[in-house]
Parts: sequence; structure tokens; C-alpha cells
Amino acid sequence: MPLVSGLVTDAVLHTLGKRVLCGVRLVTDARFRLEGHDGDRTGRRIPDRRPGLDDEGGRGLLLVREMATAGAFTRSALTGGNAVWAGLRTAL
Repeated sequence: MPLVSGLVTDAVLHTLGKRVLCGVRLVTDARFRLEGHDGDRTGRRIPDRRPGLDDEGGRGLLLVREMATAGAFTRSALTGGNAVWAGLRTAL
């Protein structure tokens, strides 16, 4: 659940768009992908933050990177804004 929370929270807090699209995609029987798409069409990229030890925020995507098997920031073909995804293995 922390991955879903991290992706959705970052999308809601940091987008200039009015909507956020979230999804889960089964890639194979053993892998799935969590996705977050915003509607920010300004071309503004998602900042790569490096929070300090005393910072209260800024660790969401760092945690996503640590828990996921793969992930990326791209432009969203669905919304025209930013897309963030994290790949995971299923528990078989």
C-alpha cells in the first residue's frame, strides 16, 4: 500500500492539473505496474528531490524507487501530462 499512497499523494500535491488518473496494469502473470498520470500539460518535469535529514517531506518517490523492481517518469500518452509508474512482482 505505501507505493499506491506515494504515487497518488505526489500526483495530487505536485500537479498543476485538475485531475489525476491512477491505475494498475497486469504486465505478466508475475509482474504488475502501478501508474499515476497527471494533467499538467506545461511540460514541467517532476523534480528529482534530495531531501535533507531534517526535511519533513520529499521522500515519496525515493521510497517508491526502493520498493519497486522498476520505475520511470515519462510524458503520459493518456493525459498529456506527467506519468510515474512503478513495477512490482506478484506474490505467487
